[in-house]
Amino acid sequence: MQEAWCEKACRARAHPLLRGTGALGCGLPMQEVGPVPLAAPALVPHQVARALAIRPPPRPRAPTPLIPGCLNPVHTNALMVRAAALVKGGRLAPRDMMLLPALLPALRDLVLSQLPHYGERCVANTLHSAAALDMRDRELLAHLMDSAAARAAEMTPQGVANVAWALARLRVPPPPRLQAALLSAAAGHMGAFSAQELADVGWAAVLLRLAPPGDWVAEWLAAAQARMPRAN
Repeated sequence: MQEAWCEKACRARAHPLLRGTGALGCGLPMQEVGPVPLAAPALVPHQVARALAIRPPPRPRAPTPLIPGCLNPVHTNALMVRAAALVKGGRLAPRDMMLLPALLPALRDLVLSQLPHYGERCVANTLHSAAALDMRDRELLAHLMDSAAARAAEMTPQGVANVAWALARLRVPPPPRLQAALLSAAAGHMGAFSAQELADVGWAAVLLRLAPPGDWVAEWLAAAQARMPRAN
């Protein structure tokens, strides 16, 4: 019985997977027992499936374009507004200010690609931000002014004031279509302008020589007088 068991153990000891593990489990040393050739161990079905499941290497993905594919008009407008806020607030270090000229062309191209999808708020905010960043690119300003003229009637009082301030800040006279649309939109918001917005609109009208009609000037003066603090 012991000899039969040891023979089985020796056969197992000779298996390639167990060769070199030391003494046998029975504690008897191996003597003059050479390796006995055994049939290859049978593989269970899941091992066969795993061995045959050779997957092709993954295809390399093309880099996702940052401009303009990943960014929608809201993202683009937000980039312009954040950049302008950093510059106006003086929160950019001198080293960052040196890098700003390299960023502006990319922002310009991004705005031009998304401008056909802009709403009135994005148009006003982007024009205001372009003025704060001193972006005087003719093509960009021309497209922004065209969009502003088309959407001026939909703008809020703040939007109208932002457009007026931007044009005055850049010293860019608006084309006739935008001038008429801006004066008309401002006339409809005289009672809703804040004091600052009213001042921006009046400053732009004078600086850009918009030549508003007399009734427009009268409405502006009345609105300004109503917002002036009363003297004690």
